[in-house]
Amino acid sequence: MATILPLHDDLAGSVTQTPAVSRTLVTGALVVLWAVLIGASIVQDVVTDLGLATGRIWMLDVEVESGFYTWFSTLLLAGAGLSCGIVALERWAAGDRLRFHWAILSVLFFALSADEACSVHEALSGPLTAGLGTSGWLHFAWVIPAGFACAAGLVFYAPFIMSFPGHLRFWLIASAAAFLTGAIGMEMAAGALGAASDEVLKSGSYRLLATLEEALEGGAVILFIGVILAFRSATSDTIRLRLT
Repeated sequence: MATILPLHDDLAGSVTQTPAVSRTLVTGALVVLWAVLIGASIVQDVVTDLGLATGRIWMLDVEVESGFYTWFSTLLLAGAGLSCGIVALERWAAGDRLRFHWAILSVLFFALSADEACSVHEALSGPLTAGLGTSGWLHFAWVIPAGFACAAGLVFYAPFIMSFPGHLRFWLIASAAAFLTGAIGMEMAAGALGAASDEVLKSGSYRLLATLEEALEGGAVILFIGVILAFRSATSDTIRLRLT
């Protein structure tokens, strides 16, 4: 059973010492998996471009929806949602003024995880592009509402960002910048490259953009999880969610 308990002095030592090792193990394992899966896709691209292989193992391709990387990315986003959800429960019980920010962030990451698994934004992008008649950098028209949502989110989350200690605030902002560069920036670049063409989709330039997009998104989420774990362990005056 899960209970939320105050962090007493006799418990503080165990809470602040143990997570340091756990953070290293968790983030280290995630980085290794991320690097292996991204690397496998890159190796396939290089081998194919050099003509050393005629076929691909599509499950190792970062763009394949039924591939290993998509599965990993889905779990990664859900893990970020779970991390924020645990902090949200703790902050909610403490009556923290930023508890809604944590809760919304948790829901957002779970929504992104569902989108990664079900390709929701890809399904909506086609009709939106056709309706707006966009092309070039805005070929994938979903980036337009996404850009406005990000701008509004930056304003709403300014107090949340400022609540982090200086060094963690830097890495928090870095993780957000990297994720948006991958999710929106690389998508816009692919549109400018002419991603509607089957020939372009098979080109080395598009493959590079696709790999950069997935690498930036995945790496950013891993960094974000590490920042959240560090923030939680460094906040010694908080309460803790414990399994009893």
